[in-house]
Amino acid sequence: MEKIQILMPLYKPNIEFLKKQITSLENQDYKNKEIIFYNDCMEDDKIADFIKSLNLKIKYSYIENSGKNLGYTKAFELLVRTSDSDFIAFCDQDDIWDPNKLTKCINFLKLNNKKVVVTDKKLIDKEDNVICDSYFKKRGRPYNIDLNNEEIGLRNFFSTFADGLCVVCETKFAQSCVPFCYVTGHDKWIISFACAANELCVINDPLVMHRKHGNNTSGILKNIKTKEDYYKERVLVHYEIVEEFKNRTQNCKYINIAQKFASKRKDRCSISLLKYYYINPKIVIFETFFNLLPSFCFNKGLSIAKYVLTRRK
Repeated sequence: MEKIQILMPLYKPNIEFLKKQITSLENQDYKNKEIIFYNDCMEDDKIADFIKSLNLKIKYSYIENSGKNLGYTKAFELLVRTSDSDFIAFCDQDDIWDPNKLTKCINFLKLNNKKVVVTDKKLIDKEDNVICDSYFKKRGRPYNIDLNNEEIGLRNFFSTFADGLCVVCETKFAQSCVPFCYVTGHDKWIISFACAANELCVINDPLVMHRKHGNNTSGILKNIKTKEDYYKERVLVHYEIVEEFKNRTQNCKYINIAQKFASKRKDRCSISLLKYYYINPKIVIFETFFNLLPSFCFNKGLSIAKYVLTRRK
């Protein structure tokens, strides 16, 4: 039986949530599995003792902090580089997995002869109450599972198709994607490579429960307070992602389209964006109108935009 390693960076975890996450890993019905923990908080030297105190029934290894906080993406990169398994699964520190997640994902990869699989997810609150039965269905078009690799890949540059906890892949494929782009997540980066190589498959079942903390706003507006924030944190970051990906890959059929869309956004060509509505309607609608606003009007319009753009979430 092939081996799968579950990669879990830790940074000041909520202990009760972490226990539930680990319990759901122990309860996986796939037998040949191992957790690799990495402590990404150099100020916390007690987490190793806590893990040891759990007397886990599952095989695990623990990597001490490297002397600095790597951050979310680079912590996963370290774990990917370390892995010596056939498959890897990315794991956050506060979610809950269905017992058959790993089995279903590995079997689905083999059935479809692909290297990366993503699943749907449920959303839960801090009390474990389900607040969304299917994120795919709630999100709706143009991001649903009916899209092919090329369509998913194009859209994924600007809105991550699936979060890391939903991803299982062949270890060697993930290792071929490193180093991960420093301005985005490991999930977006690996999915981008998978789609470019036509190696992505999708399970239309929510096999994980993603814990949401507090009130969540639309992804394109999260942590945005000013017009300049939006330009730097969304527009320029997406442009950097596309440019780095183009420099790292060959024969990606849709990279030129992605580059044109990213460039139009960088140059604030509001009206020209309408041509690319099919890539990401929310971005195009938002930027077509709000780029035309003077900065002093942005904050007032921001609250209205957040309401409109989050109605479908």
